[in-house]
Amino acid sequence: MYAVEVRDHIMIAHSLPGRVFGPAQRLHGATFVVDVAFFREDLDPDNLVSTSAAPRRFCARCWNPSTTPISTSIRSSPARPRRASIWPATCSGAWPRRSAPGASGRTPAASTASASPCANPMSPGPGMRRPLATDLRFAVPGDLESLTGGYVYDRRLAAELGHAGWTVEVLAWPASFPRPSAADKAAAAASLAALPDGSLVLVDGLAFGALPELAEAEAGRLRLVALVHHPLVLEPELPPEECRRLKRSERRALAAARAVIATSDTTAEMLIRDYGVAPDRLQVAKPGTDPAAPARGSGPGASGPHILSVGTLTPRKGHDLLIEALARISDLNWSCSIAGSLTRSPETTAALRASIAANRLGERVRLLGEIADLDSLYDSADLFVLASRHEGYGMVFAEALQRGLPVVGTTAGAIPEVVPPAAGLLVPPNDARSLADALRQAVGDAATRRRLAAGARASAETLPRWEQTGRQVSALLRTVAAARKRLRPAPVP
Repeated sequence: MYAVEVRDHIMIAHSLPGRVFGPAQRLHGATFVVDVAFFREDLDPDNLVSTSAAPRRFCARCWNPSTTPISTSIRSSPARPRRASIWPATCSGAWPRRSAPGASGRTPAASTASASPCANPMSPGPGMRRPLATDLRFAVPGDLESLTGGYVYDRRLAAELGHAGWTVEVLAWPASFPRPSAADKAAAAASLAALPDGSLVLVDGLAFGALPELAEAEAGRLRLVALVHHPLVLEPELPPEECRRLKRSERRALAAARAVIATSDTTAEMLIRDYGVAPDRLQVAKPGTDPAAPARGSGPGASGPHILSVGTLTPRKGHDLLIEALARISDLNWSCSIAGSLTRSPETTAALRASIAANRLGERVRLLGEIADLDSLYDSADLFVLASRHEGYGMVFAEALQRGLPVVGTTAGAIPEVVPPAAGLLVPPNDARSLADALRQAVGDAATRRRLAAGARASAETLPRWEQTGRQVSALLRTVAAARKRLRPAPVP
């Protein structure tokens, strides 16, 4: 399957009714210039664009006896849903013209055609071009290379959208979201203001929910799509007034989005129930997983099972509960490795170190910090544990299942979506005693671990792949990009 995309201008020449026209055929007759994207299903067996009555009527108003050089790109692309029409374009009265450098990462050659007699007041002016149907801006606050689950999702999604034919430009926003300073809000606003009208913009929810005024101001000019990993209020230890403020803010912002992407069914249900997001504007796109070899474990010479926990040391990940639970089973033989950033919440790290020392677990619990490649840790583990207070999905649980590891976790958020009863022991969140009981069962009984490991391997077969995540998001974005909803300019301050 192929898509022919217009990077500047394309020449379309009309011949006789019922014939074909396109850049691959020697043609005679009038020509005109449009901005348009042709999809493979719109081409005939010779890869030419077939005429139809609608474009002929449209073109009849725009005849120009000039010839126009063609500037297109052809690339591999998966099948696309059939469009009702491939003619959303308008004539341009501003030629020759050149795409703005940086608008798509490259600058096509300028057209040398003479001016068209048909001018549309909504057409881009000199030095600009309309965004193409596969142009996407992805606004991400902070460092996209960070190793937290949300950033891994964003990074992998951007890569999959690139494979699906999208040209993805990442807008790097400040890392202060969801509590941005006035200057950081202004920086985000400036980056959106610089985009052409009609641009398709995907915004990570960490920033989107904190920018209701900006979302409302740009909603008529840009095609805004929100990506929600989990609602902002679900970070623990927020003061009640802050929770209320964040909920109001995120609800307003989401109302301005053309569509919303949630990373789990649990999050989607919450957005519908508590944030007023209409189901027809919502798409669930769960994180993917990569195939992995089964973990070999600690080996027969180990003094006890090797427990692995992966997650940034923040209150939401519940490592304090894990240490308390481990202290309750200190009579058993085990070792524990905790992999996750020690610097994102220094106070959490300090409190955890103090708890480890107070419970005399310093020889048995290792804080490893942030690790880019976790393969060797997963491979040496016998049991995966994470006591999260909330998970919008729980990507590390899926990674553990992919390696056939038995799981001990909580029922918080979307974790039960990921970990079925056959693969893990899940307990209520914020319950160190119940967590200790589950750990005692899994650590102390090899048969329980073998049973859960078999369930983990079976459940891994049903986990989504990143290609599936990319297809789901791509389909939604194409729907938003093709929507006929009228765009209005942003209000002038």
